[in-house]
Amino acid sequence: MWLAGKRQPGTAVNADGVAQLLTRLMKDGTAGTAEGTTAALLQAFPTALQQDPAFRGDVSVELLDLSQPTVAIPEKLFKGLPTATQGEPPVISFSVGFTGMPLISWHLDRSILSSQAESLLIALVFIFALLALRLRSARAGALGLVPIILAIVAMFGVMGYAGIPINVATVLVGSIALGIGIDYVIHFSVRFATFYRGETTAVEAVKKTIQTTGLAIIINVLAVTMGFVALLFANLLPLRQFGILTAIAMLASGLGAFTLLPALILLVPSAFRGGRKPVRVQKEMLRS
Repeated sequence: MWLAGKRQPGTAVNADGVAQLLTRLMKDGTAGTAEGTTAALLQAFPTALQQDPAFRGDVSVELLDLSQPTVAIPEKLFKGLPTATQGEPPVISFSVGFTGMPLISWHLDRSILSSQAESLLIALVFIFALLALRLRSARAGALGLVPIILAIVAMFGVMGYAGIPINVATVLVGSIALGIGIDYVIHFSVRFATFYRGETTAVEAVKKTIQTTGLAIIINVLAVTMGFVALLFANLLPLRQFGILTAIAMLASGLGAFTLLPALILLVPSAFRGGRKPVRVQKEMLRS
C-alpha cells in the first residue's frame, strides 16, 4: 500500500484483497515464476498502477524478498526456542515486524516533508526580517514576500498536478526558489526606493526601475532557467524532475518580481519611503 501511495497518490487500493491474493500466491505458488507472481498480484491494483513500469519493478523486488526461504531472528529469541523432541516439531509463535528499505523510505519521506515545511517557514521569517531592515519598513518587507510565495505555490502546484513526489532531489527546489527569488525582489525593491525620492512619483520610479534593473532581472531569469532546463536530458528521473521544477520556480519568481511586485508597490508606495521625508520637505525645514 505504501508503494501504491507513493507512485499514485490518492489512488484507492483494496488492501484486504491484495493481502488475500498475496497470501494465496505465496502459499500455493499458483503463478509459477516470479514474473507470473508479479503479474498475478498486479491484477489486484488499479489499471494506472498496473501500467506503471516503476511500480511493477518495486512489486517484483518486494516479492523476491518475501520468497526468501531463510528468516533471520534475534539471537536472544533463538536461544529461547524449544529444542526439537521426538514426534511432531513444536509450534513456535512470535510476532513479525515490518522492516527493510520500505520502512526506511517511509521514515525518510516523513522527515523530508517535515523538514521542508520547517525550512520554508524559517527562511520566510528571516527573509521578511532582512527585507524590513533593509527597506526600513515592515510593510515593504511583507510585500517583498508575495512574489516568492507565488513562486513556491506555482512549483508545488505543478508537482501536485503532475504527480511528482517530494524526494531527496525535489525537496531542494523550494530552498533554491527562495534563495534565487529573493535576489530579484531585493534588486527591484532597493532600486525603486533609490528612485522614489524627492518629487519623483511612484509611477516614474517604477518605470525607471523596470528600464534598468528590470532588464537585468529578465536576462538573469532566462540564463538561470536555461541552465536548469539542461537537466531534462539527464538519465535519472529525480534529476529531470529537479530541473523542470527549478526552471518553473525561476520563471515564477522572476515574473512575480517583474509584474506583481511593481503592482503592489504602486498600491502602497509610501511603504518604500523607509521613514524618509521627500527632499523638498527636508529643504524647507532647513530654510526655516
